[in-house]
Amino acid sequence: MEGNEKFYFSQFMGNKVYNSGGDFIGKVLDVAFEINSIYPKVVGLVCGKLDHIIPIDYIAFYNKGMIELNCKFYQVMPEENQDKMFLVGDRILDRQIIDLEGARLVRANDVILSFVRRHSEPHLFITAIDIGMRGFFRRMNLEFLVKRMQNKFLDWQYINLVDDCIKGLQVNYEKNLNRLKPEDLAQIIESLDYKRRFILIRQLNKKIMGLTMTILKPNVCIELLKQIEPLHAIFILREMPKEKVEYILSEYTELNRFFYEVNQIDIK
Repeated sequence: MEGNEKFYFSQFMGNKVYNSGGDFIGKVLDVAFEINSIYPKVVGLVCGKLDHIIPIDYIAFYNKGMIELNCKFYQVMPEENQDKMFLVGDRILDRQIIDLEGARLVRANDVILSFVRRHSEPHLFITAIDIGMRGFFRRMNLEFLVKRMQNKFLDWQYINLVDDCIKGLQVNYEKNLNRLKPEDLAQIIESLDYKRRFILIRQLNKKIMGLTMTILKPNVCIELLKQIEPLHAIFILREMPKEKVEYILSEYTELNRFFYEVNQIDIK
């Protein structure tokens, strides 16, 4: 049997799972996937509890509201394999996402899955993200209130998760990060922990970093400047307003001394 079907992650959640004998196993809590191609492949269903992942190969039949396995007894995904996987609900949903095509920051309100059967073997892929308000209402079972709204889908090939940009799981994102608006970059930086902030700012050029620091809180700016070479920090200060530079230098005495010793910039 060959066939394609697209549906929403929010509609998949809570579906009841039965074995081939009709015994109830549990409800779908999440979907596990791997990033190993343009479109991430779903490799299992989290059913009953978070460490109980049923491999996707066991799915024999899917209809909205019900999933049937092709056997009565099955083996859950080994723990060593689970280390290579991500969960849609944990990794994508409600996360900040970089739209590489539009160079903007968006939020994932729902996920579009494409279910494909080829020669009786099921294949399930993440193909797009719903970034519109309709996706948000759909997850609350209130989509009927906004049916006149258009869906806003973003194809997966045009996005990258902010965490992926920081951890470098896929490709070099330096060019894409520097295309983002300073307001969006500031929002990302302030939402990250100490370590991830440092990894991210190393990918920004000094002009973009200076514009972004103009928006960031002064204490965050000082924290970031302390993590980079003093000379590089001075080049970043050159891109910032005089008032903010003076405040930073008054609080960061080590950089202040270096700033006036090298005398490489004039505060305008």
